[in-house]
Amino acid sequence: MSNHSPQALLPTSAGFYPTDDPTQLRYWDGKQWTKRTARLANPWANTKVIGNLSRKASDSILNKCNGNERPWFILTSSGGAGTLVAFDDRCYIIKTGVKSGR
Repeated sequence: MSNHSPQALLPTSAGFYPTDDPTQLRYWDGKQWTKRTARLANPWANTKVIGNLSRKASDSILNKCNGNERPWFILTSSGGAGTLVAFDDRCYIIKTGVKSGR
């Protein structure tokens, strides 16, 4: 299948794995990719999220995740102009809102 994320090594155990679409998983049966997919209902279930996270910000954060990794903390600005994302080994500030001018 062409809809799975490029990986240096294919998974060895069967299960759902991330795809190029950050909200979708594809099933690896242990030997090959199948047509079976699953949507991520709430990718932040185990993450402390403060503020209202937009779909655009959520997609941007998922693109920063390595495999099944998820950040442990997400803080959004009240105006939605920026999001702070903390992983165990790195942090990002993601700008997804309106541009600020002076």
